[in-house]
Amino acid sequence: IAAGTVYAEDYQHSEWDSWNAFGVGASSTMETETAGTKMKMTTTLKKKEADKLTVETVVEMMGTVMPPQERTIAKPAAGVAKSADAKCPQCGKAPHVKATQKAEKLKVGDKEVDCTLIEAVVNGCDGKEMSVSKTWFSKAVPGGMVKLESKTGGMEVKQSCTTFEA
Repeated sequence: IAAGTVYAEDYQHSEWDSWNAFGVGASSTMETETAGTKMKMTTTLKKKEADKLTVETVVEMMGTVMPPQERTIAKPAAGVAKSADAKCPQCGKAPHVKATQKAEKLKVGDKEVDCTLIEAVVNGCDGKEMSVSKTWFSKAVPGGMVKLESKTGGMEVKQSCTTFEA
């Protein structure tokens, strides 16, 4: 499965599509909490080209604003593997992921957005549970992610989109 792509049943989220659907200047702000540390990240679409997008992320953590970081999102090649074609990189078998999806509405700031909730349980090759996550995606939000709740081992991550400009 290509990096930046999430599958569950018939739902597909690609980072390319979730930014390419918007114009230059579109942005989203995510707040994250991990192990008691809070962070705010604002990502803005800076440039659109036929085969790549440029986004800039500004991170604020513990009262410090980090210098902006630019990165490129390449347009995926045609014929990117679908989840049915995916293989576990360790054992070569089908991925050890059980994912379900359902529609939900969430509020981001003063806006209510339609979301697809993907709930996933990832097991190791030995069948032991490695992580559990819930991720809400919306085509109305630049970048696509609205909310994330994840547990891996003893670590919990919570992330929420607090504002966006489409």
